[in-house]
Amino acid sequence: MYELLNLITMRDSIYTPLLETTYAEYLEFEEKSQTKHEFCGGEIRAMAGGTPKHARLASNFGGELYVGLKGQSCQPIQLQPKSAS
Repeated sequence: MYELLNLITMRDSIYTPLLETTYAEYLEFEEKSQTKHEFCGGEIRAMAGGTPKHARLASNFGGELYVGLKGQSCQPIQLQPKSAS
C-alpha cells in the first residue's frame, strides 16, 4: 500500500486529501497512524487535537447522557483520541 501520510497536505489548518481511498485502505492507514483521522466520502481527513476545555465539555456531556440513559438499553461511550508519541 502506498504511503497515504505523504498524500495529505495541510492548507489553512485543514487537511486536504489528494486522492480517493477505500474504507479498507483507511482502516489500514489509521491502524499505522499516530494521529487520529476520519473517513468521509472516500477521503481521509486529519482530526484536530483536543483541548482541556473540549475534554471537560465532552466529559460533562457524557455524564449527562449517562444519567439520562440510565436503565435504558443503550449506553454512551467516549472514544479516546490517539496522541503523538
